[in-house]
Amino acid sequence: MTPAALSVPSAILALAALTSGCRSLPIETTPTALVVDGATLVRADRGERRAETRIVVEGDRIRCVGAPHECPVPAHARRLEGRGRFVVPGLFDAHVHTSQRLAQVAPLYLAFGITSVREMGGFPDFTRSLQNSIRAGTLLGPRIFTSGRPIDGAPSVWPIAGVAREVRTADEARAAVRASLADGADFIKLYNALPLELVRAATVEAHALGVRVAIDHILRGPEVVDTGVDGVEHLVPPPPMGRNLTQRFSDAGAAAPMTQVLKRMQARGIALTTTMVLMDRVQAGGLAESEPTYAALPPPLRARSREMLAGVDGPMAAFMRATQRYACEQVREFAALGGTILAGTDSYFLSSYPGDLHRELELLVDCGLTPAQALVAGTSAPARWLGLQDVGVVEAGARADFLLLRADPLQDIRATRQIEWIVQGGQVHTQTDILRTGASR
Repeated sequence: MTPAALSVPSAILALAALTSGCRSLPIETTPTALVVDGATLVRADRGERRAETRIVVEGDRIRCVGAPHECPVPAHARRLEGRGRFVVPGLFDAHVHTSQRLAQVAPLYLAFGITSVREMGGFPDFTRSLQNSIRAGTLLGPRIFTSGRPIDGAPSVWPIAGVAREVRTADEARAAVRASLADGADFIKLYNALPLELVRAATVEAHALGVRVAIDHILRGPEVVDTGVDGVEHLVPPPPMGRNLTQRFSDAGAAAPMTQVLKRMQARGIALTTTMVLMDRVQAGGLAESEPTYAALPPPLRARSREMLAGVDGPMAAFMRATQRYACEQVREFAALGGTILAGTDSYFLSSYPGDLHRELELLVDCGLTPAQALVAGTSAPARWLGLQDVGVVEAGARADFLLLRADPLQDIRATRQIEWIVQGGQVHTQTDILRTGASR
C-alpha cells in the first residue's frame, strides 16, 4: 500500500524482484478416510468450544462432526489423537499477491496453516498454472481464489507495468470485468486511478455476472463506498483527499470524519480488509528476523527483503507509524459497529511474508478485537465474502481444511502459531515436514 504522495525507492517493489525456479513438493498420499478423536472444536463465530469431538473425513470432505457415538469410524481410516488439541478451520489470508516468480513460496502458506488465500492482483496465466498444480497434487500450497489482473484507470498506478487492465470508458470497464472472469477470476479488483463513474460501471457489471468487487485504498474519496463495491482493502483514508497523506494520517483528529463512512460501510455490508503487518514491520525500522516466516524464506528472498527495507527512509517509516495508528483506530471502530473485517497480509511485499497472517491476527487483537473476532477474520469471513459456504468452517459437508493446535486460540490468539497438524483436502501434513522438504529451500 504505497501512496503516490510518497517517494518510494524502486527497491521496495518486491513483486518485480523475486527469484525464480520452482520445484514441486512430493505429496504423500493418505488413506481415503481420516478420523480425529477427542479434540476440542473451536467455534470462533460463536465464541465457544466443543470438547471430546470426533471429526470424520472421507476423501476431501468432512463427513461427520460430533460425539463419538454420532460419527462411526470408517474401515481402514487413519486416526489422529486429538486429546489436548484444539481444532480450528484452516486459516484464510484475505490479501496476498502471486507473480511469475512466487511459485517457490507457495508451500510456505500451507506450512503456516494457511489453506486458502485471496489473490489480489497478478498474472492470470501463471495463477491458473499454480492453481492447477495445487489441485492436481503436484505442488503443496493454498487454495487460490483470484481477482486476476486489477482494473485501473489510464494511466494505471499499479506498481508493476503491464499488469492492470487500463480502462477509460464505462464500456471498457464493463469489458474488463468480462475479460477478467474469462481469465478465471473469482472476483474483481479495482485500483486507485479508476474514476468513480467507472467504479460504478465495473461494479454493476460484476454484480450482474454474480461476482463481488473489492477496491484498494479508495484514494479517490470515501464516496467510493456509495458505488456498490463489496470490500475496501487496507484502510479508508481520511478526507480531504487533496491534502498530503502523511499529514492527514498524522492529524490527531483524522479518524473522526471517518465515523460516518464506516457506518455507511457497515450498513451496506462492505468488508474492510486489514494488512497491518506490513505497516508494523516497516514502522519498526527493521526486519522481524525472529519471525519463523522470515526464517522460512529461501535465502535469496531473505536477502532481497533486507535490501528492500534498507531503502526505506525516515519519512516512509514515519508514514507507516501514522497509518498503523490510524488503521488500528479504524479497525476498533468498525468492529464496534458490527462491520465485517477480513485479515490479510499483502505478502509478498516489503516485509510481509507467506504465513504472516498469524502476526496480523495478533495485531487485530492488539487493536481491540477479541481472539474470537480475529479468528473469524482469518477463517470464515473471507470465505463468506466470496460466497463460499464449505470453506472456513469445520462441519459436515465442508472441505476438510483444518488445523490441530496445541493451545486454545480463544484464550490467546498466539496459539494459532502452535500447529500440531495441518489438514488440507483430507491430506495430513506437519509444518516441519513441509519446511524440511519444501521447494523454498
